[in-house]
Amino acid sequence: MMNGLYTHGSSPRDQLLNWEKQALDKFIAKMSDKEKPFPCIPATIGFSMNQLRYGFVGNSKKLSTIKELAGLLSIYTEVSRQIGQYTSLIIFYKTPDSMQEETVEEFEQLFWKHLRGLSALDEFDWPEDIPTDPHDPFGNFVLMEKSTSCIAPPLHIKTG
Repeated sequence: MMNGLYTHGSSPRDQLLNWEKQALDKFIAKMSDKEKPFPCIPATIGFSMNQLRYGFVGNSKKLSTIKELAGLLSIYTEVSRQIGQYTSLIIFYKTPDSMQEETVEEFEQLFWKHLRGLSALDEFDWPEDIPTDPHDPFGNFVLMEKSTSCIAPPLHIKTG
C-alpha cells in the first residue's frame, strides 16, 4: 500500500476489507483471463507491468465519498509520473446491494455528480484552453491542473 493506493502484486491483503479483497480479486481475474482477454491493450500492459494502482472508497451515493476520491486522486497525481507510462488509477466503490437494480443511466448520472463534486473541490481553476462541455471533442476532465480521461463502466450485461 502507498498512502491508500494499492498494487495487485505487492499489497498486503490483510489490510483490505472483505469487499475490497473481492473487488480486487474479480478485477485481477478479469485482467488475467486468457480465454476472454481484456480488450484494452494499454490496460493489459499496465496490469502485466504492475503499473496499475487501486483505491477503495465508500458508498457512491454519499457525498463524503467524493472527498475520499479527491484524496486518492491527489495522492495518485503526485506519484503517477514515476510509476510508468501505462499507469492508471482504478477506483472501487463500496456498492450496496440496493444499487444492483440501478440502470446504466442512473450510474451515468452518479458518475457526472462525482465529476462535478471533484471539480468543485479542486483548488485550481479550469484551464482556459480546455472546453468544459463534455460533448466537445476537444474537451477533457481537468483536476489539479491535469487533463485526464475518466471511464466509469457502471455494470456489465452479458448478451448472447
